[in-house]
Amino acid sequence: MPSVNLGIDRTLGPILQAYILPTKYRIDALIKAKLPVPAAELGTFLLDTGASQTCVDPLIISKLGLTPTDFISIQTPSTNGVPAQCGTYDIGIIIGPTIAPSEVLNPILNMSYYCTLNVVEASLSHQGISGLIGRDILEQCILFYNGRVGGFTLSW
Repeated sequence: MPSVNLGIDRTLGPILQAYILPTKYRIDALIKAKLPVPAAELGTFLLDTGASQTCVDPLIISKLGLTPTDFISIQTPSTNGVPAQCGTYDIGIIIGPTIAPSEVLNPILNMSYYCTLNVVEASLSHQGISGLIGRDILEQCILFYNGRVGGFTLSW
């Protein structure tokens, strides 16, 4: 089973690197229109079991030239019970395993996690992260958080 095995950041918690990119549908439309396809954006994401939906910072959304598919009301501890309007966007996300191909005989262990999903735009760069990996992704994975040794494993 492919996985990410990383230490828990003392300040931020369980974070990992992930690439955010336009969906295949969007890429195909850009190619058909002879428009440039933006490069995937690498970001730092916090695994958050309290987030029902994955969130991405507007800096990444802007670099990818995405337009909102909808607007939703969200409530977080920082909104003090007052719903905030946020745009949602269709994106692709890639999380790579931490095992190098040369370290393993089974190529299945080196498969990256990839999915397309609808994410919520949330300003998080001021907290040192590019977004949150929410339960919409975590429900497809196994998350093992080992506080005693200061590490976590995310498998898919």
